[in-house]
Amino acid sequence: MQSLLVMTALRPLLHTTWLVVPFAIALLACSAESSEADDEAIETDEAAQTGSADLSASYVGRFQPPPGAPGGMFAELLLKTDRSYELRAGAAAEAGSFRVRATSTGPKLVLSPSTGGTRSYHAALGAGYRPRLTLRRGRTTQELEREPLGCDGVACTAGHACAVEERRGVPGPVCSAVAPALPAWRAALAGHDVWGATLHGVLEPYSGIRKNLYCTVLPTMSLVYCNTMWVGEHATLQLSVGVAPDGTFDRRVGAGTAVGDQKLRGRIEADGTVVVEFFDAQTCYQTSSFWCEGHKTDMVGRAAPVAICRTRDEYFASGGSASGYWVPCTECRDRCVGP
Repeated sequence: MQSLLVMTALRPLLHTTWLVVPFAIALLACSAESSEADDEAIETDEAAQTGSADLSASYVGRFQPPPGAPGGMFAELLLKTDRSYELRAGAAAEAGSFRVRATSTGPKLVLSPSTGGTRSYHAALGAGYRPRLTLRRGRTTQELEREPLGCDGVACTAGHACAVEERRGVPGPVCSAVAPALPAWRAALAGHDVWGATLHGVLEPYSGIRKNLYCTVLPTMSLVYCNTMWVGEHATLQLSVGVAPDGTFDRRVGAGTAVGDQKLRGRIEADGTVVVEFFDAQTCYQTSSFWCEGHKTDMVGRAAPVAICRTRDEYFASGGSASGYWVPCTECRDRCVGP
């Protein structure tokens, strides 16, 4: 009977105890969640303080999980130069603005989505070519790796050069094909298509006076013409030859030194100066005898070229015409073709 009375007396107390245990677990869970929420709220508030240093510029970059790393909060995070961000988390995507502030507990990354509430993360960015970014929010931690921002350590293939370009709002190295550098002599003559050089008194005397040799240089075609007049005049005695990248030129027709061989040898120096070391232009005829005429010299001549332009052809009312000719461009006075 006494046992029955005791059990009856304890029944309310036992019932109360079973109610208290679940309530306590729920209370602890709620307390933990509330603590995490409070922590995040404090972090956000700390990161937003106007007096804290702004570290956002040093965190710009494209971040992804390192190779072989397990999945985490983010599959990709872009922190852009204009302080906007994009992130992918699985199939979901998000965009907004970001900032990184220095606080008493370390740097904080604050994300402000275009829709939704602001979130903050403890952020630690390492050093090196591909620095690691460790993000922590509550009990969740993830490590991301930043892609290179500059050309240090980037090896491009031959014919390509590295330059920093912005893609998707983030700077990064890009290897692009580059045009080969111009030879020095071509660079010196850049900006005009046709140049003329007058080499004074290098041809054999004619009526007791040495004649000039005229050479024309076409930089874009890497060609030089030499004649008793500038290019296009008296073509029967004109020699042309290609110019090598180092500026040298050497034309030989046939072998040996037999009469009738035409030769032109010289160089164009780095400043554009034309040097002719040998010139031999002859035209040979067979009449009652075999004979040749022309010009030949091994006297070295040199001259700085000037930009030359061709005057317009002229047509007269009588039906006659006069072909244009080459003059220094400074003497054109609106009578030349082209610039």
